[in-house]
Amino acid sequence: MKSNTTYFSNEEMLKFMNNRNWYYSNPIFGWMCGFFSSIDIFKYLFDIYRRYMIGITHDNGVIYWQCDYWGRCNTGKTEWHDSNGKVVANSTRYFKVSPHNELTCYPFGLHLLSSHPLDMTVAVAKSETSALMGATYNVIHLRNDTKLPLFIACGSTSLIDTLKHLENRHVVLFPDDADTEEWTCIAQQYSHLHRSIEVNDTVRNCVNANLIPKGSDYSTLIVNMRIGVLRNRPTQQKLIYTPEDLYFP
Repeated sequence: MKSNTTYFSNEEMLKFMNNRNWYYSNPIFGWMCGFFSSIDIFKYLFDIYRRYMIGITHDNGVIYWQCDYWGRCNTGKTEWHDSNGKVVANSTRYFKVSPHNELTCYPFGLHLLSSHPLDMTVAVAKSETSALMGATYNVIHLRNDTKLPLFIACGSTSLIDTLKHLENRHVVLFPDDADTEEWTCIAQQYSHLHRSIEVNDTVRNCVNANLIPKGSDYSTLIVNMRIGVLRNRPTQQKLIYTPEDLYFP
């Protein structure tokens, strides 16, 4: 008989989420604080990391807890980042609450859907970093916009698996440059599952305009928006339900 699944307790998960000193010393957290450099940025980021259930280890690893819709977790994904916020090659590790459990991964931010109304938009990026950048940009620049989308990421799952969790929702996909055609095709194939689904190809448009490097992702787009590379407005497409001038100042 197959044993029942066991989960990490809240206490086990929170011990990696309550040490502010570990956040201060973590490379990607520090890089994001310096990059956005907004008033109260630490408070904003700390709240976002807590909301997305991101832990920090004593040796500067970032734990992306693999939470299901109800916030239960039996698997953790740990990555290490360099001082520029990039994931260190071959640094990803997984760990389970019990050797008897299967390694189970979910889209990053999936647990937030339980408090996210069905009529509000869900934005899907490929990597956890891109989703974090999108969520942080929204909080800092668009705090008064009540129509802000919820950013999630495929993370360690596929786009198809992610879309199956978003049935009957409004969905906007933010593919990496290299995934634009594939994600567009998948969006068409699974359109019947959602209230609406569209592909935002701003990353591809900016790559084609030689404004960001080939192979860029959504986080690269935000970095270049913040440092003023995209001031010439290479595309008239808005990012997502937000005033265009806030994204292309």
